[in-house]
Order: sequence, then C-alpha cells, then structure tokens
Amino acid sequence: MSTPPSRWAPRLAALDANLLVALDALLQESNVTRAAQRVGITQSAMSQTLARLRYQFEDPILVKVGRRMEPSPFGLRLKARLHGAIAELEAIVGDRPAFDPGTANDRFVLAMVDYLSLLLFPKLAEAVAARAPGVDLAVRALDAEPVTPLMQRGVV
Repeated sequence: MSTPPSRWAPRLAALDANLLVALDALLQESNVTRAAQRVGITQSAMSQTLARLRYQFEDPILVKVGRRMEPSPFGLRLKARLHGAIAELEAIVGDRPAFDPGTANDRFVLAMVDYLSLLLFPKLAEAVAARAPGVDLAVRALDAEPVTPLMQRGVV
C-alpha cells in the first residue's frame, strides 16, 4: 500500500531544478541583481523567478528591510537546508566520467554538404581513427531538409 501524497506533492511536481538553483542564489545573496548575476540571467528574469517562488511556496521568501532584502523566516529555514541540497544535486548530476576518446565506442553522424564531405571528411576520419579507434564516423548528406529536426530526432 502506498502512502498518500503530502500537501507539497503537487508543488514539488511544479518545481524544476532551475528554480531551486535560483532560490539558493536569492537566499545566499539576499539581492535580486547579484543572484541574477550568480545564476547568469537578467535581473528582470530573476525578479520573475522570485515571483514564481513566492507563489509556489506561499511565502515572500525575501522581504524588504529598509533599503535591503532579508530572507523571511521561512526563507531562513530554506537557506539552512537548500544550499547543501543543491551541492548534493550538483554532485549527483556531475558524477559522470569524462569522455575518453581512447575507450569510446560510439557512432557519430555528421551532416555536411557534399563538397565539404569530400574536402574535410577524409582528414577528419583519419584524425578521429588515430585518437579514438572505437569511434565510427558517418556522413549524412545535408540536403533540403533542415538540420535541426534531424538533430532533435537523433539522426545527426
């Protein structure tokens, strides 16, 4: 028998990792502009993100105190736990081995116009074979079909 979902279950489903990273930056910086710079988005986008977080958590998260922002009591509780959780998520996601061409056994399909495939592909294939003997290269003629849909389907 499964346990019933908590009252937070629908809210958790609506959260994405980017919101949590932004929330962590907001709580660490207590400043929308600096948090935006830290995450690499505009101040306007971070303000919109803060509005989404406020709605999501039903809490102001950051409150204006004089001329500066401070975490709300709920924000303080989040700050104490969220930074470690983000670090743990980064460790989980980043815990992948680096690409090693010497041991790779992959197939790469390159989309090229005929002229470039005749001009570049032989030297490219030779260089790849020397550094990555288990890698197979193939060329697909780049014709009238746009390359983006081919990439989205994993064809190239």
